[in-house]
Formats: sequence, C-alpha cells, structure tokens
Amino acid sequence: MSVGMWPWRRHVAKIAVLVAVFAVTTAAANTVREAAAEAAPTPGQLYYLQNVTTGLRVQVASGSTAAGAAIVQGTASATTTQAHWRFAPVEGTSFYQIVNRRSGLCMDAGAASVRVVIRQSSCVNLPTFTHWTVGTAGTNHTMTGRRSGQGLCVIGDLNLSNVPLVSDVTPSCDYRFTLIPV
Repeated sequence: MSVGMWPWRRHVAKIAVLVAVFAVTTAAANTVREAAAEAAPTPGQLYYLQNVTTGLRVQVASGSTAAGAAIVQGTASATTTQAHWRFAPVEGTSFYQIVNRRSGLCMDAGAASVRVVIRQSSCVNLPTFTHWTVGTAGTNHTMTGRRSGQGLCVIGDLNLSNVPLVSDVTPSCDYRFTLIPV
C-alpha cells in the first residue's frame, strides 16, 4: 500500500510549489499597488479616484460633458471615461488641476463656503477654483482646493451612487481616496 502512495506525494509537492509561487506573486503585486498609492500622481496618467470608506469611484454625474455638472461617487466600470481623471500640474506651483477624461473639464472646489457641491468647470476661466493640493494619508490621498482651503470629501459613509462630493473641513467627511491607475 505504501508503494501506491508515492505518486500522490509528487502531486502534493507540486501543489505546495504552486501555492508558494501564488503567495509570492500576490505579495509582490500588493507591494506595487501600495507603493503606487503612496506616490504623488504622475502627470498625464489617468486614474480612478476611489473613496476609501465607500469603495465607490469619483465621476461626473450622468457622464455629462457640460460645465456645472456635479461630481458624484458611483460604480464606474473600467470603460467609463466619466470616472477617469488626470492630474495636470499647475506650472510654477505645487497645485494640480484634476481633469476629467470625457469632458476635458476640471474639478471645481468653488468658494470658501462649507459643503459646496464639487462641479466641473473650465480649467481656464476660473483657474484658482480648479487648483488642488494632493496630500497623503497613509497609503491614501487627500485633495484640498486652493481657493476654498477645504478638502474633497464624501459626507458620512454614504455608500450610495450619485451622492455629490463636497468641499468641507468637518470631521464628518471622509477625505481619503485611493488613486488607481486606469
């Protein structure tokens, strides 16, 4: 009977090797993702901005290409260009304009009022309204409007699609986003 068990030991050894290779590959992929999340945005690279708490992605409401359309969170698929964002450095500053791929318009933080709904607008007409600093919060990112001084946030843990993002400074907001390369 022990002679018949030998072929099984070969299979067990092969499975053990495959499991070890999978574990090493997965760990390496996680390390690369974490390192990418810690880095500043790469100019020209398209990103999804995914809220850490809700897991939903930042996108333009209804895929609109019109100025004034609200920026909301939603369940964007890989082909949804309304959820693709590019960080364009503002020359001579540490600010970025966050440009939507589909509309070509910028995220607009608005004035210094609390809980202003974030909208998209021309990147040229109101430039300081469309300037953002990008900070890190562990392996995540925060975005703060230049003119408003307030952070891009989702109020509470509203885990619903089409909830508008706002600029705010209160603790009830979730300011943490993961930048995921498209």
